[in-house]
Amino acid sequence: MTVPVKEWLSTHVIDGITKSQPIPGFNRFNRYLIERIERSLAGCRERTIEQSGALIYGVPTSEYEQDIFEEKLHLTQGLFAEIRMNM
Repeated sequence: MTVPVKEWLSTHVIDGITKSQPIPGFNRFNRYLIERIERSLAGCRERTIEQSGALIYGVPTSEYEQDIFEEKLHLTQGLFAEIRMNM
């Protein structure tokens, strides 16, 4: 079943919530979100590692804080990878 996201949200999701029924396609949407978040975290981590002195919005400026930030990204990415593998 391929339905545009806006239509899926306005019909299937709202009906499922208001009628306390299963939402068709929700598992596929959930997998998509998990994979997308994992890829985004990986990209952010790579940019943090390769920043070579350039400031990136949201990334700490001190080297110590950058190391902690990068480790947090790594751990969070690992959690989403584990969630994806256990789906």
